Amino acid sequence: MNKYKLEKLAEWLETNADQQDESADQWTEECAEALSDREDAIRYRMAAECVRQVLSSMSDKGVAEEWCWEWDENRDAQWNTYRFNCALDLHKWRWRRWEEMHNASCCVVERVRDKYVMPRVREFLAALDVHRGGHG
Repeated sequence: MNKYKLEKLAEWLETNADQQDESADQWTEECAEALSDREDAIRYRMAAECVRQVLSSMSDKGVAEEWCWEWDENRDAQWNTYRFNCALDLHKWRWRRWEEMHNASCCVVERVRDKYVMPRVREFLAALDVHRGGHG
């Protein structure tokens, strides 16, 4: 988990603050060990728990509207690829948690990949093709 993902989580939480349950006493351990800074790990655990609470009450349409990437014409393909990768990681994480809460955990990786991730990958490839002048 990097600073960009933490920032995106914070933005998302701010946007959805009215849906948060302030009584979150339990923090999740998931992904926190990926952070080297203890303070960041604690912040991430808190953010992850709040996101879980928001996702549990959110419709699939609401999660889909949270997609937060578009091609930046002022940056090169490498930068756009990097930002897309960060956004896609967060997108996959949200959808996986949503799927687990609403449709059980059986085959969740395949469902997330096929239903939510691959359309975003195709969107990115189309943007890359346009950036390259259609010579993809």
